[in-house]
Amino acid sequence: MARPAKKIDQLEIVKRRAPKVPPNTCPYINFVIEVIEEQMKYSDDKCDELRKSTLIETLEYIRRANETLRASSQFWYDEYKKIA
Repeated sequence: MARPAKKIDQLEIVKRRAPKVPPNTCPYINFVIEVIEEQMKYSDDKCDELRKSTLIETLEYIRRANETLRASSQFWYDEYKKIA
């Protein structure tokens, strides 16, 4: 069933005003993790190992949060298209 032209126009206006979904940030997170691992591989300090694991765990949390935000954005966009 085709949408009326008015609803299509409104959808296009809303899409243009909407904030952009951030790009996939995983490659950037991977790069930072590689740099951390490279820097820490020469340290025998237990504190450095704890810092490394804390930093990597934090970056993995950010990765999961970003993935959730992208999925949520896609979900609401798809739902909006169904009813618009």
